[in-house]
Amino acid sequence: MHEFGHFIAAKKMGVKVEEFALGFPPRIWSRIKNGTKYSINWIPIGGFVKLKGEDACLRRQGGEKKDEDSFAHKRVWQKSVILASGVAMNFALAAVVLSFGFMIGAPQVIEAGVEKSARVRDEKIQVVDTVENSPAHEAGIISGDAIKSIDGKKFANVEEIQSYINERGGEKMLFEIRRGKEIVVHEIEASYISDKESLDIEEWQNYMVGVSLAKVGVISYPFHIAIFKGVESTIFLTKEIIAAFYELIAGLIRTQKIEVDFAGPIGIAALTGQVADLGFIYLLQFVALLSINLGIINLMPFPALDGGRIFFLFLEKIRGKAVDERIEAMVHNIGFLLLMLLIVVITYKDILNNKSMFIDFFRRIF
Repeated sequence: MHEFGHFIAAKKMGVKVEEFALGFPPRIWSRIKNGTKYSINWIPIGGFVKLKGEDACLRRQGGEKKDEDSFAHKRVWQKSVILASGVAMNFALAAVVLSFGFMIGAPQVIEAGVEKSARVRDEKIQVVDTVENSPAHEAGIISGDAIKSIDGKKFANVEEIQSYINERGGEKMLFEIRRGKEIVVHEIEASYISDKESLDIEEWQNYMVGVSLAKVGVISYPFHIAIFKGVESTIFLTKEIIAAFYELIAGLIRTQKIEVDFAGPIGIAALTGQVADLGFIYLLQFVALLSINLGIINLMPFPALDGGRIFFLFLEKIRGKAVDERIEAMVHNIGFLLLMLLIVVITYKDILNNKSMFIDFFRRIF
């Protein structure tokens, strides 16, 4: 969809699109229509759009720059629109996907109540997070699990569960958990918590199993409200991701350490599988999150990214003339090599983090 944004904008600006590709070569299939080659390739980690004259403005003088259907021939604002359209498509895709999710029903926290226009179904008390080395963590409770009952008793809200666990402190309890379509049972004994202030918990809650809970439900809205909610959620997620990047960079400057986890194509594939197990609506939300993430990254003024190329166009507009093409080409090539090196490092880390997935995959084959 990102590359499709470039494709549409280039067509509107009168730039010839030489190739629109899914994946990266070697090529599986291709077809030429109206002067554009459409191709499907073997390496499924993205895609690309090849525009006439796109390299000409970086690598050589003259030639395709004189052709009116060349990217290099266009004005600065037209080039900027073409480059920014990929990012715009990422945000548009997120808004559309989230809007569709709100129409069919999206999971939300409902403890604080819902709007009058909302329709609520499939209410449940869900595990938001587990504390490492806690009784729940040791028992195998994971984020996304729904507490169906404890000792056969059902609960209407989070407070009732907390109260019950506190009353049964020191005793083993049977937690009936719904994980996707599967029902599992775990025997858990709550731990006594003496340092209540550090955990910011209520005074009466002396015993805990180590989970954060929230009452959630699938909420759907009428068409016009769903669109508004989709756009609103896209803006909210964009702000949150930008804030996360800021904290990442600030933390890196302060401590010279990366305090968050990264995921490349392999890690994203593994995460996608986990999210898909939770249900289709969760997968939609994950697609929206990935699309916004990709849009923000591409907008960064880093060489070889769309933002980096737009930055050079900005310099051209300020200076009244373009930056020397050889210098720009060298900067973008260095940036590209650094990005490829980063992908290699992250992919290696992904493989180490998902060894069990690869072992299971090869066992199934052989």
